[in-house]
Amino acid sequence: MKVERKTSSTDDSFSDIPPLLTLFGLLLLLFTGEVSGVNVTSQAQVVRGTVGKEALLSVSYSSSSTDKPVIKWQIKRDKEKPITVVQSIGTDIIGNLRPEYRNRILVFENGSLLLHNLQLSDEGAYEVEISITDDTFTGERYIELTVDVPVSKPYIQMMASSVLEYSEHFNLHCSHDNGTKPIYGWLKGGKVLTNESRLLLSHDQKVLTISRVLMSDDDVYACTVENPISSMKSIPVKLTVYRRSSLYIILSTGGIFLLITLVTVCACWKPSKKKHRPVPQRAPVYVEQSENGHDVDVVPKPTTLGRRSPMPLYVLNEDETLEHFEECSGKAVSQSEISIPATYAPVLPPTSNRTERPIWSAPRRYPRSPSPLAQPLPHPLPGPPLRPVRSPAHSPGSSPRSFSPIRKVRPPLSHFAYVRLCLSVSACESAASSAPGTLPPVSTGEAASLTLFVDQGSKPESLQRREEREVNMGSSSSSYAPKTIYLDVDGKVQKVVFSRHCSPCDIKELLCSSSNIPRNTAIMMVDPEGALVSIDPTMPTNSPNSLYKVVPLSTGQLGEKEDMFQNVLSQVADQFSRAFRINELKTEVTNRLAMLEKRVELEGLKVVEIEKCKNDLKKLRDEMTSRGGGRVNCPCKYNFDDGKKVTPRRDVPNYPKYTLSQETVEALKKPTFDVWHWEHNEMLSCLEYMYHDLGLVKEFNMNPITLKRWLLAIQENYRNNPFHNFRHCFCVSQMMYGMIHLCNLQEKLTLTDMGILMTAAVCHDLDHPGYNNTYQINARTELAVRYNDISPLENHHCAVAFQILSLPECNIFANVDPEAFKQIRQAIITLILATDMARHGEILDSFKQKVDNFDFTNEEHVTCLKMVLIKCCDISNEVRPTEVAEPWVDCLLEEYFMQSDREKSEGLPVAPFMDRDKVTKPTAQIGFIKFVLIPMFETVMKLFPQIEEIMVQPLRDSRDHY
Repeated sequence: MKVERKTSSTDDSFSDIPPLLTLFGLLLLLFTGEVSGVNVTSQAQVVRGTVGKEALLSVSYSSSSTDKPVIKWQIKRDKEKPITVVQSIGTDIIGNLRPEYRNRILVFENGSLLLHNLQLSDEGAYEVEISITDDTFTGERYIELTVDVPVSKPYIQMMASSVLEYSEHFNLHCSHDNGTKPIYGWLKGGKVLTNESRLLLSHDQKVLTISRVLMSDDDVYACTVENPISSMKSIPVKLTVYRRSSLYIILSTGGIFLLITLVTVCACWKPSKKKHRPVPQRAPVYVEQSENGHDVDVVPKPTTLGRRSPMPLYVLNEDETLEHFEECSGKAVSQSEISIPATYAPVLPPTSNRTERPIWSAPRRYPRSPSPLAQPLPHPLPGPPLRPVRSPAHSPGSSPRSFSPIRKVRPPLSHFAYVRLCLSVSACESAASSAPGTLPPVSTGEAASLTLFVDQGSKPESLQRREEREVNMGSSSSSYAPKTIYLDVDGKVQKVVFSRHCSPCDIKELLCSSSNIPRNTAIMMVDPEGALVSIDPTMPTNSPNSLYKVVPLSTGQLGEKEDMFQNVLSQVADQFSRAFRINELKTEVTNRLAMLEKRVELEGLKVVEIEKCKNDLKKLRDEMTSRGGGRVNCPCKYNFDDGKKVTPRRDVPNYPKYTLSQETVEALKKPTFDVWHWEHNEMLSCLEYMYHDLGLVKEFNMNPITLKRWLLAIQENYRNNPFHNFRHCFCVSQMMYGMIHLCNLQEKLTLTDMGILMTAAVCHDLDHPGYNNTYQINARTELAVRYNDISPLENHHCAVAFQILSLPECNIFANVDPEAFKQIRQAIITLILATDMARHGEILDSFKQKVDNFDFTNEEHVTCLKMVLIKCCDISNEVRPTEVAEPWVDCLLEEYFMQSDREKSEGLPVAPFMDRDKVTKPTAQIGFIKFVLIPMFETVMKLFPQIEEIMVQPLRDSRDHY
């Protein structure tokens, strides 16, 4: 409701002021801020939220009015209409909220908006409008809200951890499970990677590709993933690059040169465009001398060498058809023009119930290789001698295409005579006396030979008669009867004859040759109606009136040259594989590696089994002692009476070396270091780096391998307790390393003092059983009896530490002078004993007396400072960020509850702060932070003021938090 304001008596006097002067006054009031209006401000323009958590869109306004403001929040997204989130008068919401905002909205008096249980759909630009009835102007403000899912820890995927030098395109993939809006990055040796000529990053930088692997790529790689609310780094992986041998390089170079030569030859070779016909085996041809002096060829001796099918393939050109021969033989040939020798008479095959015809009764009008039906001929009867000659096809300069096992000899006659092959066993007169077109019968017992018989009768038989005569030759010859089809080749009729026993590949080659198509070309055959015809011996025959057509299929098929090139490449690759024996080498290397791994595993198992047996014996002895004494002993891991030495269960080769990135190196020096993201091997590498970085390895002349073995032994001798474990050891050591840098102790203390601090921090809780000194004393355990109830655990930690150092392979102080080692040993014992919280007040009071007049040259002062420093590091978890410190509280309470449960079961006193029925996390932490941590760190702050902001202030914030 608008409140009416009283007008002053001076209002009447303004009527006398000119209008122009009035306007000027109003403008002056506007620029000086005297006009009433709403002024909205916000602390942040962008608010980044996490899914499932809260986001506060904080604004504030100023107004001279006392009325409640009208607040309206809207969300605007790209290409969408604004959506009203909430509208209220003051904190009272007007109307009903949208379903997605119910029970999630809270409006404050200053106009701020709190969103609970954030969702990805809440992301957008939020506009707030605040207006008051009495005010002239309405205030507006925009706040951008982003909602994301934190990224999970990434990991690197690659084909193998080792690669051969000069390998091509080696990929490393960065993957992670959760997270929105990820931005990827890569580190090599701790340095950020960018796109280079060899190291190529994908457009989203998720994949790292090494185009050509070199020895310089032998390094440690890690990937990072970050989004607006979180950032994670993967575990570093080591890529090992093996150098190729000189022999391998020489052979590879020679092989590449050979391959280039073959490719060049293949590329320059051009196949002949002439049609090739199968070249049959050379066979001697027996010729006889006719009476008129002309040589007459006789069928060569049959042979089956080099034949792919029982019947050869034939191609008859159109001008060589039977009709052509019939036209050429229009005139009869007189018998006197051709004389047949007397020693060659036609011979018929053995008589049977079928028509007696000669084996070869039809004239040959096309080249044909010997038939397998023809048997080797016996020696001819006495007569004119036969002399073997070679066909003109084998003469120099002849073409393979003109080869014919039987020459076509045209006698010097005016008309062409049909030539018929006959078998003869008698003189040629018997053949001449026979009627034209017939052969005289002969006995089968007579010697048979081949000759030429000239028939000077009437016109030759028709093609149908010829086919019938061939069918009558018997079952052995009819099975090889050829098949004939007719093709349309560029408008001409092409006749193709092939055997029924040919393979489809042979028929395809024949069709390609007859159709002027290159070999190895994919083809199909269609009939006049366009239907496809199968290319195989069973294809249907056609007539010259219904021609087939061969169509090449060039799409997706390789040409002859490409096909040959592919064959050459495959053969070269096969030869390379055989020459270098790749498979044999791979098998041999795999077998050797398996043998070595088995040997290493067996050696490790021996050590583990021995350790296990000793532990079993120790447990058995403890159990017997506990039964005899009527009390429960704390099972301690070591018994020093039997001279036992503590050795690591694994050696240095099983301890991988990690190269720390510069980011990790810098983080190690700060108390905010997150110890939960590191595995044991990585923590060992960090500890090793600390010793090298502080110069302790050089100062004490440590063997780096001995340092590795010592750290391994330390890690092996921390038990898997909820709190007092190896991670706690690393946490304390890292805090000590950070305080050395933060307090600049390198300039105030000696390297020996820093070595004592670091070694004491590493060993301060060795073999902690998980039950504190109070339990040890109340339960009268072996440790309490051994050390007379005086800091039994701390004394045990010292004993185990120097038991490890007594091993030659683990003694990092082996090169130190014996007198100096005594002082180092005493100093380390003093610091470890100082971690007993029963002495907390005594040590802190002593340090308070010295801190005001502290002297770094005073040995007593320095010793007291070192005791306070290791105490600070031992209980420094609350100095770290909340997300790092809170898990430690849970671990500590779990260990306390385990002890209290055991104390209850054994009837021992239970401390109130350990009883799970009484203690809570806030009650456990508030008193400890307020009365132990803050006073001690504030005392150290007097000597090192620089720790206030980094270490003391987080303690105060933690106290306020609980």
